[in-house]
Amino acid sequence: MACFTIIWELENYSELPHCSLSSPWFSGDLLENTRWQLWLKDEENINLPITCYIFRGSDDRKGKIDVSFEIAIIGVHGLPLLTKSGEKSFEECSKSEWVELIDKITILELKGDFLWNNILTLRCQLWVKNSTISRSELCLARTVLGVEKREFFWANTEFSKLKPGERRSLLVQPHQKGAPTAELTLFLKQTSDGDDVVLEVNIGDCKGIYGVFAKISVVGAYGQLLYTKSKEGSTHLNDNCLKFEPFIQKAILQTNESCTLLNDTLFLKCELKTGFGPILSRLENYGHGLASNIESTPSEETKNDLKKFKETSNSRTSFNSDAFRDLENVNDNSKSCCSFCPLKRALERLKKDGILPDVCLKSGSKSFCVHKDIVGSKSHSFKNLFEENVTMKSFDLDTQNLHHLLTYIYLDRDVALDMLEVAKKFNIVDLEQVCSEFLTSCSSTSSEQGRLALSEKNQGGKPKRRVRHHIFDAIISCFF
Repeated sequence: MACFTIIWELENYSELPHCSLSSPWFSGDLLENTRWQLWLKDEENINLPITCYIFRGSDDRKGKIDVSFEIAIIGVHGLPLLTKSGEKSFEECSKSEWVELIDKITILELKGDFLWNNILTLRCQLWVKNSTISRSELCLARTVLGVEKREFFWANTEFSKLKPGERRSLLVQPHQKGAPTAELTLFLKQTSDGDDVVLEVNIGDCKGIYGVFAKISVVGAYGQLLYTKSKEGSTHLNDNCLKFEPFIQKAILQTNESCTLLNDTLFLKCELKTGFGPILSRLENYGHGLASNIESTPSEETKNDLKKFKETSNSRTSFNSDAFRDLENVNDNSKSCCSFCPLKRALERLKKDGILPDVCLKSGSKSFCVHKDIVGSKSHSFKNLFEENVTMKSFDLDTQNLHHLLTYIYLDRDVALDMLEVAKKFNIVDLEQVCSEFLTSCSSTSSEQGRLALSEKNQGGKPKRRVRHHIFDAIISCFF
């Protein structure tokens, strides 16, 4: 039975005190092209477990879909730290039961295991009962929670003239779109022990729940930090204030005015960090991988293979290339890519560096997930195609030819020329004839045929390079 897998990464997860988040909508052939979402919720009480459920949205497919599912939290080494499973017959606009995962306090205490680079990674696998599709599908999704960080100085002049109840405010505008404004307010409050300096941090435009951290310091005459207090908490519509009460007693400041109140000015250094809602939520990659015919069953052996599949890197999605290669070697039925294929290795190196493919080129049942910038830089035809904002393109040509074309693009090598040289070296007459006919068909003028002759005689690298570029352009023109 084939498996649909979605891996959902939530960046800056610990910056929100509690939240209710939904993944981007996802779909696939295995899911009969219906629309699905994952929902994650954690409570204000961090001792309670975070919960998750699967939601099937509105779609054109009528009737129920019987699904077995497994939800897991993936650790920093790409392996599940805990797994919960279930099954449900999903109707349109229905959801599974809440699945309790783990209490948030454990996640925060074991950040090194759960939150590498402050990213929480969830994996959901779905098996559709009685499905006739044999290929597994993989979907990568990312949600980035906004974090606004600000550092600034606030000079309160004529501090000695400040009277109890009189307020001074500073409005701090955000740098990021969607981040809330912050307003700092300073005032004196009379107590039995004298006047206290009170500071408030008010978060404006409270349309949701925000996590706020504030650190405020008194700056001395020589730039040193004389007194520091920090505080963190959550704000929402009914309570959007973080209060330092008291921050410091006025008498303490007046004890050494030459240092703390230079020229009757109270200098404060302020550090604010606000965590707010999602600023980005999207699918980053979708498909069957480089090897299209990956079989998957909910057996323990296959689950162990999939556990090696995912690894996070530098706040971008990447893969454990060795595990990915092993999985493909076991299940790949395609003859166009093998475990030591130069094209496959080039793509895997890019994935490992965090450079993800953004377009899928298909030929028959074979899919190649490649990069618009790299492929488009080699061909104006491809570049024009990608400007139409396509994410998938099918070609009516042999899979092997598309594979060779992409190999040329990524490795700067024209396969036909190289194979012609190999055929000549080992006197493989039929292969030499096929390559020669193919190269000749790409050249329409005698001057172009002369360039081919130059390349076949190996007379320098530059003529050969020009011939390769000509042949490449000729091949490309046949595809569009």
